[in-house]
Amino acid sequence: MNEASDLRQRREALQVQLEALRAQRARASQTNSFARSRDRAGVADYAAADKKDFADQEVSGDAELIRIRQEIALIDGQLREQSGVGGAARRLTGRFRKS
Repeated sequence: MNEASDLRQRREALQVQLEALRAQRARASQTNSFARSRDRAGVADYAAADKKDFADQEVSGDAELIRIRQEIALIDGQLREQSGVGGAARRLTGRFRKS
């Protein structure tokens, strides 16, 4: 396989990871929000330790989400460079200057 193909495969794998982490964070956020709203309503369904766990789970994957987004952006940049977007125009105008 060529490098561009490898980059596209890596990007696809990262995108799958990103979607899974987003879904996990959404579930954790809903659970945490539910627990907090029940707590505000005076219904003590959860122990303090459980509520702390819910809050921790909500933000636990944030650093990984950021890392994956940055890696996807880096790969996108590499793919743009390899595709020659913008480069074709520079090559074409360079040919006219040499004449």
